[in-house]
Amino acid sequence: MSNGKIIVLILFVFLNIICRAQDNMDLSILLKNQGFNFSTESISNSGNFFTGLLPDSKTLLVAKSEVGDYPLSEKIEIQNGEGAFRPTEISKNEYIYYSFLDVSSIIQSEVHIQPRSSHKKRKRNQYSDRRKSGFLNGDPLMTCSSNSFQTQLSLASSNDYISDLKPNNISQYNYRFSKQPSFVFALNDEVVCFSQGVEKVSVINLSGDVLSSNEVITTKPLISSNKGRTILHDKSTGNFYLVVETNFSYNFYLINVKSGEANYLFKTDSVWENPNWKINDGILTYSKTNKGISKEFAQKL
Repeated sequence: MSNGKIIVLILFVFLNIICRAQDNMDLSILLKNQGFNFSTESISNSGNFFTGLLPDSKTLLVAKSEVGDYPLSEKIEIQNGEGAFRPTEISKNEYIYYSFLDVSSIIQSEVHIQPRSSHKKRKRNQYSDRRKSGFLNGDPLMTCSSNSFQTQLSLASSNDYISDLKPNNISQYNYRFSKQPSFVFALNDEVVCFSQGVEKVSVINLSGDVLSSNEVITTKPLISSNKGRTILHDKSTGNFYLVVETNFSYNFYLINVKSGEANYLFKTDSVWENPNWKINDGILTYSKTNKGISKEFAQKL
């Protein structure tokens, strides 16, 4: 083969690689170029399926790369329902299907608080007096300041705060965990959703149909404190892990996303800031910083 032909062949391969890289541009980047931001996001192993939770903590955007040369807009024109678009960054033979899904019922966690019986009568009188005086038109937090209510609020995690507090009836109030993070993961044509505080795990399809939804139940040992929960996803094995931070340790569990059962694996000897958990092919890596020196550790799960 002559030198000229070799050069032409190399240029052809190089241009083909460039075109493929352009066609396979990260869906996350394409959607962010459309002006979207996500509180949590995930892309499938194949790279052609993306899901992200919008900052309102109730709207899920799913997007999937498809093949087709239909005439389409370069931008997402509607922000509800479903549609398709072809951004300038991809080829004319591809397009992106998208759908906005309301997942508030499976993402947002609501907790009901029942005041102690010894305070019910006093609380009823307080509620009545404030209602007569028009006090309920003020700060809703101030309408629920009985000792029993505040005591029970103190039992909640310090990472939580109240965003939607209102009387349910004279003796019952409800509030919503709104600072606890949610987690979503794109798996082929399904999305795994973990609610705020990882209280519930649900699996939905691209149309928003709930395929399963269950409470996350941890096995022994009993958790005496719960400072926060996070989810790790091993893309190599497909496994999901729950990490519970307590006052004294990080507890690790293997989660069955179809049933919500979380089986205990192990716990660390202590807790520390910024562990930077990562997992791949069953190997957990994390970091510890002591006196300004950071060390990396690895452990097989």
